[in-house]
Amino acid sequence: MPICRVCGASAALEATEYRSHEHVLVRCIHCGTLLTLEKAAAESLAETYSALFRSEQNYAPYRHDYECLRQGTLPRDLTRMYYLRKIEYMVRDRDLVEIGGGTGSFGFLCRSRGWNYTDYDISPDTVEQCRAIGLNARLFRVHEIPPLAPASCDAVVMWEVLEHVHEADALLTAILRALRPGGVFLCSVPNCSPKHLETLASWQLVEIPPIHVNFFTRASLYAVLATHGFVAVHVRHRRLRLPSCNWRSVKRSVRLLLGLDEAMTLIAWGRKPKTA
Repeated sequence: MPICRVCGASAALEATEYRSHEHVLVRCIHCGTLLTLEKAAAESLAETYSALFRSEQNYAPYRHDYECLRQGTLPRDLTRMYYLRKIEYMVRDRDLVEIGGGTGSFGFLCRSRGWNYTDYDISPDTVEQCRAIGLNARLFRVHEIPPLAPASCDAVVMWEVLEHVHEADALLTAILRALRPGGVFLCSVPNCSPKHLETLASWQLVEIPPIHVNFFTRASLYAVLATHGFVAVHVRHRRLRLPSCNWRSVKRSVRLLLGLDEAMTLIAWGRKPKTA
């Protein structure tokens, strides 16, 4: 029986009708996650991420955020502020690790609220830029696990990262081990409900082999975290979205808030048990 590389369970992987361009997606019958079987070469993935970060089209908004951070201005993100405050109510101490910190906007927010913040990223470009604004950013290699010391932090956060990680089972195991008892793991991922999967082939980020390798629904993300030993697991749709200055964007934001449209993002959190 194969082992699911996302939930770690010994379970059959069944073929599906879904395709991510040339990649066939299979489904783990234990957790329900869709995943690719192919594993891209580490060198090509590292170059792909660096090229995306330098791209004028894909990462321009993030570079704008970084320029704001360099000038000491924190870009507004009500969702991340809300969940950081939620974590603050759940833990006593203030050691937080982010995996895939990008331009450093969340790290900047954490530091402004008194957290001891550490970022791990696979992109030399992002690590260099985070260090330039005073963040503790560390580089690790593609297809490897960040060197998280056991019981070393109170919270681990991953914004839009878990869908990229081929070694998801190993990473989640390492995260649970790195948390202190009662510590919190928080993540967000694209919502890959059947409705959204209908447009899978048009997603730009999966055109490059393969950037997104795991595809979660609300139920499958819950199952993955619970299988790894997290307790008090919650998975929500992200319904709060700041609109742009046009009617279509405002309408979309209102429909999301009212639950009339399905959200594109899932946000989940769980805790490490306080006792073994």
